[in-house]
Amino acid sequence: MTSPDEASVAGFQQDIAALPSSLLGVRLELDRLLTGRSVAPARVDDIRLAVTEACANAVVHAYPEGEAGTVRVTADVTPETLVVAVRDYGSGFAVRRCTTGLGMLLMRALADSIRIDDADPGAAVQMTFQLKQTTSTRATPTHVLDVARRGRRARYLAYSRRN
Repeated sequence: MTSPDEASVAGFQQDIAALPSSLLGVRLELDRLLTGRSVAPARVDDIRLAVTEACANAVVHAYPEGEAGTVRVTADVTPETLVVAVRDYGSGFAVRRCTTGLGMLLMRALADSIRIDDADPGAAVQMTFQLKQTTSTRATPTHVLDVARRGRRARYLAYSRRN
């Protein structure tokens, strides 16, 4: 039997209902996938947070209020990288026009690369995470929150001055 570190590629695909209560199942699958892979606990936390934000964005923004929907989460892991894709079948980013919210800031700060696409129908986010980071060059979630708060404060002040 091989350990997870010796396995070349592993992963999962999960279709979840577009409901907040479905997010826990995705986090549990991520934990199962990363267990035993010599990934620093802080890196696992970063991955969980970024993936949860991507799923939460799909749950909250993809479907009109009261409309049932599905979110597909796929993950592929090698000893060096984890690639996670979150796809919904809802309105897509063209309708939403918001790719700069706090969740997006967190995803961009925590993932090593991110790709955001309009899918027809829906939207797709793909994030790549390096698992064996020797030094952290990523922004911390606290730093991202501080930047977002300052940005929100600056926008509020600019708006207040105009009115």
